[in-house]
Amino acid sequence: MDAVVQWNIRGFRSNFEELKLLLNRSQSAVVALQECRLGEGQVPPRDGQIISNLKDHADHLAETFSENYSKNSQQTKQRAEKVHLNFSSDNNEPYNNPLLMSELKNSIVKSNESAAGPDGVYYQFLRHLPESCLHTLLKLFNNIWTTGDIPPSWREASVVPIPKPGKDSSDPSNYRPIALTSCLCKTLKRMVNDRLVHALESRNLLS
Repeated sequence: MDAVVQWNIRGFRSNFEELKLLLNRSQSAVVALQECRLGEGQVPPRDGQIISNLKDHADHLAETFSENYSKNSQQTKQRAEKVHLNFSSDNNEPYNNPLLMSELKNSIVKSNESAAGPDGVYYQFLRHLPESCLHTLLKLFNNIWTTGDIPPSWREASVVPIPKPGKDSSDPSNYRPIALTSCLCKTLKRMVNDRLVHALESRNLLS
């Protein structure tokens, strides 16, 4: 890795830590309000026994959510994921070209205020990146774009149980799982989607 990229990464980390502190301060009140609104502390019982351990609470909710995901579906998913897909191509269509800085900036501008995934990177952080860090990020995205190698953390999600309005919060089946995925992954996904939509619309293949 050359000196410029190393310098960019150091700056990237420094800006990330600084912004993370600001985000933690600004979100403390929001988190407190959400916990109050969502009835934090009302732990669904298991077999009539109140659960006080947070890990057991999470496991109990996970078991309930998994009941909606059949074993057949899991096996089909596992088989499909084992199939190697070859993304290499000699196709010179414009949609296969390296991603552009304008596409990255447009994707960040179009992002909403959704929560961060397991990596802890918020959209607010991406919006405040200096130009040098944006170039480093674009280089990372283009490496993923050309190799197809996605960071393992992008395949993970933080699952947050949200109680359904007007339902008994002591029943684990009355919670809706919300998956929080990486904002970096969603930024790249939006770039690719916009490019493909443009390619299809320009050929009158999508209306």
